[in-house]
Amino acid sequence: MKGLRLKNDMNNNDKKKSYFDTIFWIYGGMSTIINFKGNSPKISETAFIADSANVIGDVEVGDFSSMWFNAVIRGDRNCIKVENRTNIQDNVVIHVDSINGVQLRMMLVWGMSCAARL
Repeated sequence: MKGLRLKNDMNNNDKKKSYFDTIFWIYGGMSTIINFKGNSPKISETAFIADSANVIGDVEVGDFSSMWFNAVIRGDRNCIKVENRTNIQDNVVIHVDSINGVQLRMMLVWGMSCAARL
């Protein structure tokens, strides 16, 4: 594209950059997976996490579950477990308090723009 310099073009000495690195730079990155206070999200290899979704802290995402664009799951204060085949749609925010963790049941759908502080 005219006027767009790829990351690989900026440094001719760095020939080890992959196609993925270039795409990552152009589009601003993939989904944000954040470790928080020693807790790392555990995401199934069969789960789908959209590019702009955020998974933070003590979160487990089960098999064949999906998190769509701009969804946020914040396990910063306690644990959140997303069971298998659960669909978390666009702009959903799920946050948990410090007293109780939460388990999102299997085959549950969280509709677009739903906000839940559990």
